[in-house]
Amino acid sequence: MHSGADGRRLFTFSGEKPGDGFGIGTAEAGDVNADGHADLLIGAWQNDDGAKGAGKCYLYSGKDGSLLRTYTCATAGETFGFDTTSLGDMNGDGAPDFLVTAAYSAVNGPKSGRVFVVAGPSAPAAAK
Repeated sequence: MHSGADGRRLFTFSGEKPGDGFGIGTAEAGDVNADGHADLLIGAWQNDDGAKGAGKCYLYSGKDGSLLRTYTCATAGETFGFDTTSLGDMNGDGAPDFLVTAAYSAVNGPKSGRVFVVAGPSAPAAAK
């Protein structure tokens, strides 16, 4: 990630292990932790932490690059995090919420796909 002002590198993020598919789903997540900086939601659609190929998403601070939260799927083959985007505050709790896709989900047959609306952490609890 580079600065739009001067091109300097701001952050570098990497997957946890080979085969995670980290970075395929990336989104500006809104200012989740209420620090005045837009945060990032990055998917790792093949991550196996919850189950084989289930997927995982990482929420990073746009201010300092620290990891704020992870969202780990526990359904094998779900591919959670294939794509991510911010939705704004869908549930009225003051924090941005997210849409996360699972393009290969087999819930309605092979690779039928699925979409999740995920509540972001409430701003006061996530504030740093």
